[in-house]
Amino acid sequence: MAVKIPLQKFAFSHDVTQGVLWLNSVMDGWETEINPKKLDLESATRCILGQVFSREAQESYYFSDGYEYGLAESRRTGDWSAFWKMGFHYPHPHEAFGYEIYFNPNEYHDVDRGLKAALENAWLKVLGYW
Repeated sequence: MAVKIPLQKFAFSHDVTQGVLWLNSVMDGWETEINPKKLDLESATRCILGQVFSREAQESYYFSDGYEYGLAESRRTGDWSAFWKMGFHYPHPHEAFGYEIYFNPNEYHDVDRGLKAALENAWLKVLGYW
């Protein structure tokens, strides 16, 4: 029997709000750097940080992409542990629901895709694209 996973509980609005507040504090107009058609939270160049900090990463000798630059910027500007709750990462199924739940491989991938889509949709909503 398949486990029913309540993905609707993962609206991620609080996480994304924290991410927006942090981005507002480090870069004016960051939202203009986001191309909603390219948003992909699995990509270090097309995720939120990858797009927002792409220019800085390209101009830097130390960072290969905007995601890495954003990670370093978060360390420089605040609480590193809070970074993981700013909506820049979606939880994998076992992180979200606990390791005691067994997922068959198909369920795991469906839930993983659902969590990723939920977080991407939360960003698109706050940016006014959804």
